[in-house]
Amino acid sequence: MSLIKSAVIEDGFAVAENVLDTDNIELLVQEVARANNSTFAKQRYNSTYAIRNALLISEIHSLACSQPIIALANTVIHASARPVKTILFDKTPSHR
Repeated sequence: MSLIKSAVIEDGFAVAENVLDTDNIELLVQEVARANNSTFAKQRYNSTYAIRNALLISEIHSLACSQPIIALANTVIHASARPVKTILFDKTPSHR
């Protein structure tokens, strides 16, 4: 059993390192920043705390369907994984 799957079973989540390359991470950061000013963003006190329905943002959808992400999901569920829902929550200390 993979370490990722073991962590998900034991803790309900896992942290996977080095799944995306720097270019994909930068693209994700840019798209999240752009989504902060969209109808997808949920804000409180002039700060975005969540982005719902992020799969409707084409670049995020493409990344969620990319081989590294699907391969990671398949290590846990042993099936043909596909993204169905995305929600980004900002869990910085100021938002707890």
